[in-house]
Amino acid sequence: MYGGAGNRGGSPQIFKWARFFRTNERKGPSMIMLIYFAFVVASIVLTVYLVFVELPNAAVDVARNNLFALRANLFKVAQEGRISFESRTYQMHRELLNGLIRYSHDISFMHMRYSQLITPRSSVEFARTIRKRMENDLHAQPAAIRKELEKIIEAAHTQMVMLMVNRSIFSTLWVRGRWVAYVLATMCVRCAESFRVTKAERPQITSPRRQSRPKNDEASLKNEPVAVELVPSFKRARAKMSSSIDRNAWGYLHAGSQDLLAAA
Repeated sequence: MYGGAGNRGGSPQIFKWARFFRTNERKGPSMIMLIYFAFVVASIVLTVYLVFVELPNAAVDVARNNLFALRANLFKVAQEGRISFESRTYQMHRELLNGLIRYSHDISFMHMRYSQLITPRSSVEFARTIRKRMENDLHAQPAAIRKELEKIIEAAHTQMVMLMVNRSIFSTLWVRGRWVAYVLATMCVRCAESFRVTKAERPQITSPRRQSRPKNDEASLKNEPVAVELVPSFKRARAKMSSSIDRNAWGYLHAGSQDLLAAA
């Protein structure tokens, strides 16, 4: 049945295919090689599509959702009565978030650099004036409200910068690598500080691993390594690019919104 000296009915089908491929190796590539080549090409095409198309689109969706959440937080601040809906501070911050949401579809390092080269001087001066008015109005608010609004705008700028990073594979690797280095360095410093504490200075507790730090401090340490914005270089880059991001975002507003900013 399986071939050999006593098999007079012939070899099975699989052996016939093997002999076919061996006899046709000299004439050209075998079917197995063609299938393998097609599989490799399809894998490369799929990887390129995921990295350069789907991942950037997913980054845009995530950033837009986060910006919508920040705008909802701003609305909540006004809804609670801490700031008026009719105040210029609220309206200008709301319009800025609307512009950032629209600008998120086009933002990239190349787009920002290109806009810096072609933007007329009048638009630059207009953006500086609006930014100055926003800062003046913000400083006129109570300290608690000012801190809340500054936190919302900083978070929005973080989302835009990270969106630019995530839309470029090389920038993603560079920023994530610096973040990992920062987290590892921070962990090493904390471990070194913990080893410096002598046994006499350590409190006598039953569970030193859980109670060696205050509860609030432990909660804050959990959130520190997970945020890229804690890296000092990222904070400097965000502060440097925030004015260009806002200038381009205001350009994406409708005519009515621009009239509101101009009259502010």
